[in-house]
Amino acid sequence: DKTRTKKDTCQDFDVSGNSRVWHDNDGMFRVASAATASGQYSVSVFLDSTHVQGSPLIKTVTSGFADVLRSFIVGDGATFLEAGDDGFFTVHTRDSFGNAMDKLFVVEAKIEGKQSTTGITQLSTRSTMNVRYLVTLAGDYTLDLTIDATVFPGSPFALLVEPGETSYTACFAEGEALTQAVAARFGTFSITARDVYGNRRTVGGDDIQIAITGESLVLGTIQDLNNGTYVGSYQISIAGV
Repeated sequence: DKTRTKKDTCQDFDVSGNSRVWHDNDGMFRVASAATASGQYSVSVFLDSTHVQGSPLIKTVTSGFADVLRSFIVGDGATFLEAGDDGFFTVHTRDSFGNAMDKLFVVEAKIEGKQSTTGITQLSTRSTMNVRYLVTLAGDYTLDLTIDATVFPGSPFALLVEPGETSYTACFAEGEALTQAVAARFGTFSITARDVYGNRRTVGGDDIQIAITGESLVLGTIQDLNNGTYVGSYQISIAGV
């Protein structure tokens, strides 16, 4: 009796227009439904207001495949890093309906520039992948990112690697006034600030001082050029070694 089809319902599904029931005159009713949100659903099927055998049943809807257009990145590590720091960002994967992934996916990150390296990936949750990498040479890089071999929007990203903090053991001083000077005349020399990896600093602000001992104690002055370079100057009035 085809009139019975109007009493067959698929309950707990908010899928208006995405489910239907039909009869092929073979004594069997067929139900087709679709859900766009992953999760578990309780499905009840009634015939003449009575549950059919096995109803209600649990239907599990899993995510689709990763969609790079719905996935997103969290963290600055895809675009900025200080040399020697732990480059880090997180890829949050979603399917085309925005569901968090619940199946395996592959993230690849390749960094190209003065150094070339590949990010180390580690699954944090079923839908989240952590990416870590290490670069020690400052400069402009690119970061290529793919999910399941599909290019992530915006990739390759422009990755700027800045010098790390100043390492005083890596700084470099040069100039004749470091080894000799003329009494009563100002001697000058330059100091280049570098990080522990030898990258030249591009900003100032370091606490650099000059003190010269010999026939008398001489204090010098430091001029900060605000680009990682400092000019030291001093004046000695008494000749000597």
